[in-house]
Amino acid sequence: MTHAAPHQQIYLKKELPHPLAIKAVVIDLDGTLLDTAMDLATAANLMLVELGKPELPFATIQSFIGKGIHKLVKRSLTNHLDVEPDLALFEKALPIYEYHYRENLSKHTRPYPGIVDGLKALRQKEFRLACITNKAEAFTLPLLQPTHLFDYFELILSGDSLSKKNLIHCLYYMRANFFRLNAINYY
Repeated sequence: MTHAAPHQQIYLKKELPHPLAIKAVVIDLDGTLLDTAMDLATAANLMLVELGKPELPFATIQSFIGKGIHKLVKRSLTNHLDVEPDLALFEKALPIYEYHYRENLSKHTRPYPGIVDGLKALRQKEFRLACITNKAEAFTLPLLQPTHLFDYFELILSGDSLSKKNLIHCLYYMRANFFRLNAINYY
C-alpha cells in the first residue's frame, strides 16, 4: 500500500521500485495537453443554430465535454448530461457538428500553460512520448500540427486508429516494440 490522504487508500498489485524506472510517457489530448473547449463549444452552437435550436452558454457546453464527440452532440441536443436525443435528430446533427468542428478546429485551441516546457523537459530527459486520445484521427492530427505539439510525439493514436479488439494487442506491441519496455519498467 502506498501513502495517501487519511481518507483514501490506494492498493497496488505490486510494490513499485524507487525511483521509478519510467522510460515512456503516454498523454491524453483534450483537457490534458490542449484547451479545446472553446472550439468544441463553437461547433456545438453552430450545429444547434443550423438545426433551429437555441445556442447554449459556453459554461453549459463546457460541462458537457468528456467521453467524446458523440456524447457532446447528444448532451448539446438535449441540454442534459444523461438524456438521449431522438435517434433521427442525432444522426442528422452529428455530421453537422463534425463539419463545424473541422471548420473551427484550432481557432481558439491552445496548449495549456506549461505544456510545451513540460514536453521539452521530458524529451531532454529522453522519455519516449505518445499521445493517445479518443478523438478521431481526422481531428487529432490537424490539432497537433498547428499547436506545434505534433513533433514531440513518437506515437499518436486516435480513437479510430484501431478497432477495440486490437487495443490490447496494440498496448502489448507498444510496450514491447515501440517503447522497448519490459514488465519491470512498465506500469
